[in-house]
Amino acid sequence: MDTRECTLLLGWLEHEAETSGSGFYSRKLEIQRAQDNGALWGLFEKGHPVAFLANGLRKDGFLEVRPDRRGQGYGRKLVQHRIDAVIANDSCCLLDIECVPPDSIPFWQRLGFELYNGSFAFKRVPRRFSLPGVAEVVQVRVRSFPDFVLQTGELVEPLDDFRPDAVVLPDGDIQLAERIVFFAGQLNRRYDLIVKLEADGKERVFARLTSDAAYAAGVRDDAHGNHYLDRISVPPLSDVPSRR
Repeated sequence: MDTRECTLLLGWLEHEAETSGSGFYSRKLEIQRAQDNGALWGLFEKGHPVAFLANGLRKDGFLEVRPDRRGQGYGRKLVQHRIDAVIANDSCCLLDIECVPPDSIPFWQRLGFELYNGSFAFKRVPRRFSLPGVAEVVQVRVRSFPDFVLQTGELVEPLDDFRPDAVVLPDGDIQLAERIVFFAGQLNRRYDLIVKLEADGKERVFARLTSDAAYAAGVRDDAHGNHYLDRISVPPLSDVPSRR
């Protein structure tokens, strides 16, 4: 959104605040900073703004559709545009937002976001891989647990339980058909996760998600610190990739 468009957007929000006392005009400075940082997107109808998204699909982001244009798909179109951009550049594997205002929760749920801890919601960004047609199929199971299971040895119900299609590649690695994205936001402790990784019933890893053992087996993190798994290294790598 350019400077002129941002000015039109702020004019809408100022009018909304004066007439109804609602909207995001109180966050004018955040909107201007988002515009300066290239993190402000909008939809326009005949030159007038009808919807905007500031700061993207993150906890500090916020979305609004003009009251007289709600229910016409503008919000959905804008959010999907940003999701498609994230998928295209593979920049982030997890979207983690706050639903503001709380009555927007049903909207986000319809877009595939899962609610946690009240008004927060997350969505795993999908990525799928083509598997070789002639390759050995392997049964893979990946589970995540709260960190206390390492101390107690008690395997409680997993936070997540993934069973993706997978095959053995010529180099011995195991390629998954789809990306596994780990999430522990419901614990309020993103990094305190234990991963248990099995292939054909044999345990490959049972360790903290951020441990050298997990990284050697193939766990990676994106630029936002979210962890994912595309391929299992077998045997685990002896030279663990840098984690910045």
